[in-house]
Amino acid sequence: MIARFLEPYFALFGREIRLITEQVQGSWVQLTMGHGTQERTFAIGLGYVVVAVSLALYLSVFSAGNARNTGRVVRNAVRQQLLVVKACGCTD
Repeated sequence: MIARFLEPYFALFGREIRLITEQVQGSWVQLTMGHGTQERTFAIGLGYVVVAVSLALYLSVFSAGNARNTGRVVRNAVRQQLLVVKACGCTD
């Protein structure tokens, strides 16, 4: 009984959701397949997001979930990267 009353509202809601998702899909395809500045910026930003999420998952899995231990792992990783940059800079 309630379903018959709510059905027209859900139909309108579903139609709006479908139209919005079609617009988002079109924008996504344009951003991923285009060759302009905006598309390149999107690709670079998406790459950084993927790397950040991967790093967060890596740290959460391999650092026992302890905030102090995670901080130490991050500091060591940054220190190692700085040493690599320093070593590469000194060879020129």
